[in-house]
Amino acid sequence: MTNETPTPQQSFEDRLLAAAPLLFAFLVVSSLYVWQASKHPTPWLFSDELEYAQISRAIADTGTPARRGVEYWGAGLFPWLIAPFWWFDNLQTAYSAVKTFNVLMMTAAIFPTYGLARMLMPRPYALIAGVGAVLAPSFIYTAMVMQEPVAYLAVAGSFYLGARALASPTRWSILAAVAVSVVAPFVRDQLIVVPALMIAAIGVQYTCFGKGRARLEAASTSRRIGMAVGAVTVSTLALLIARSGSAEVALAFERPGTMLDQALWAWGALAIGLGIFPVVIGLGMLAPTSTLPRTPRLAAFTSVFVASVVLFTAYVAIKGTYQAATFEPRITERNLAYLTPILMIAVALFAATRAIRPWTLAIAAALTAWAISSVPINLAGLEGDAPGVAILSRIKEDYDLSLDGINQLLYALLAVSVLVGLAPALLGRRRRVAAWIVVAAVILSIGWSARAETVAAKYSNDFSALFLDGLPKPLSWVDEATGGKPVVYISQKIADPNDGWSMEFWNRGIREVWSLDGTARGPGPVLTPNLIATDGRLVDGVGYEYAVINNGLSLVGTKVTEHGLLQLIQIDQPLRLKESLGGVFDDGWIGSVGPAETVIADYNRFDASSRPGTVFVTLSRKAFCGPRAPGRVLIEVGTMALGQQKNGVIDKVTSRNGWVVDSCAERTFPIPTPGGPFHVKVSITPPFQPAVLDPRGFERRYLGAQLGIISEP
Repeated sequence: MTNETPTPQQSFEDRLLAAAPLLFAFLVVSSLYVWQASKHPTPWLFSDELEYAQISRAIADTGTPARRGVEYWGAGLFPWLIAPFWWFDNLQTAYSAVKTFNVLMMTAAIFPTYGLARMLMPRPYALIAGVGAVLAPSFIYTAMVMQEPVAYLAVAGSFYLGARALASPTRWSILAAVAVSVVAPFVRDQLIVVPALMIAAIGVQYTCFGKGRARLEAASTSRRIGMAVGAVTVSTLALLIARSGSAEVALAFERPGTMLDQALWAWGALAIGLGIFPVVIGLGMLAPTSTLPRTPRLAAFTSVFVASVVLFTAYVAIKGTYQAATFEPRITERNLAYLTPILMIAVALFAATRAIRPWTLAIAAALTAWAISSVPINLAGLEGDAPGVAILSRIKEDYDLSLDGINQLLYALLAVSVLVGLAPALLGRRRRVAAWIVVAAVILSIGWSARAETVAAKYSNDFSALFLDGLPKPLSWVDEATGGKPVVYISQKIADPNDGWSMEFWNRGIREVWSLDGTARGPGPVLTPNLIATDGRLVDGVGYEYAVINNGLSLVGTKVTEHGLLQLIQIDQPLRLKESLGGVFDDGWIGSVGPAETVIADYNRFDASSRPGTVFVTLSRKAFCGPRAPGRVLIEVGTMALGQQKNGVIDKVTSRNGWVVDSCAERTFPIPTPGGPFHVKVSITPPFQPAVLDPRGFERRYLGAQLGIISEP
């Protein structure tokens, strides 16, 4: 192994010329990602993207981070970095600038990766490591308003600075390592791993390569046992302290099986996205062979490598388990992808030295096989937290492979990786042939990884374009109609918040999000405004001249414009509802997303005439003509009162109607109404699940009937 370093006699021009291939690679790769990002017209990975947009816009406007007007300091440095881009008047320009910034930040990981690799190997191999680090499926996040791009650069930089401080401990190298350890957790919470891995790397170096190794070798058996017991005790105490201080850690350690699954899933997805070879060879290089000189640089790299693999895996296991328990189980490759740069350095080191221990290669291959056999493969396209798996969906589409065929392909790649790892030993003196085989395998694996990224990016961009097709045009229609004045968004029965999140992203005037039934979601505070009178007045309605409403709501005011179910209303103060309809989805169905014995819809008419009138209630199942599923209907109409939840309820029933609704049936009920504000309650028992009655269907909601209500004075 050689180590080419610039000599003092080299001029600046010589050094610049030597760096030209690296700079060229950076420009080419970043240009590719900028082009990809330009094909990503709107955010879709909510609510993360909206949260960072909210906070960074607040910083740009006021200098204080906030979500929906409420001060919030928990998002780290990323919103501060992108805040200046929101000073562009044109929101499309600002969005493009944020994406370009993300591309440049994440692709800049090529430089610290190359720098660390150059501590161990000649320039060509270091360049391979750098390019491999920035051609990975996780780079789809460059097109999103996400922390990952900056965090990826921070982790790659920490690998380099940590190894440099360990190999050449000077005042400046130590200061740089400490600085990145302090700053990294403020880039993203997960990067609390960075200071931990710095400390762990010091311990690994001391134990395996420093004075600790010499003392361990010279110690008696009883002393070694005592030292081992002490190490286990310290580790146990550290875990207990972490468990007592963190709800996530405590919950995760109650589910060790889930922790193992989460770690295996993430490693399996990472291996698939990188083409298997970098993970097998990379992990196989964790324990350097005796043929490699025990230089301080190799010791430093190995110490950082071991610490990072252990700690990032532990984080993924803990975080994934907590998420599975509190939300849903996911493949969190996204949180393990930070290991890509150091894995690629290990692979490049193997290509440069062709020195790997057979037993470490065997263990790495076994663990990789376990991981890829454990990961639940979804062949339906892109998973937001596991972009590496998307390539399998494309392979299925292009080559019509079954799941068994795809598994066979993965195991074939695993077998080839092992054979390449053994090639230098198997070929003996034919070193040149072995070298070409290894280099070819490295380049092909990088090609696989690049292809995996482009596939994942294509899925992401296609989904973004599809998302865009369903949004009102122009995207900033609210801001254009109001001149950017503050707007409140009021809705109810929000089953899918994506449309509302998109509207909030593209219209900076939307300052608050309310829902009458508590279904509004973050990021940031939401409000469920109470009725304060039966004339429809709402509490907290002061300060807004405009409101956007949808899904069965009507306000006292003037309609400025509308897009589909969304209406922009100029409010006649005070803020009052004319009518509201609850318990009904956007498509008109009375229903529930979860199991229910009865589904209920409520209609309030606040501005009704003081004289009696008529309300026409139409119930229909014409949209479902499948197997019979009779449901008992009860329609109650009466005078309105305010309930305990400060909502409209029936005070005195003035009319009742019953019916049995069934498949394909429809009926309209003309029902007399009392004078003044009135309430209509429609109950259907039991609801039905279309997907249960008709296996060909995909509708899994619990539905009663589609409802239409027309009120006449």
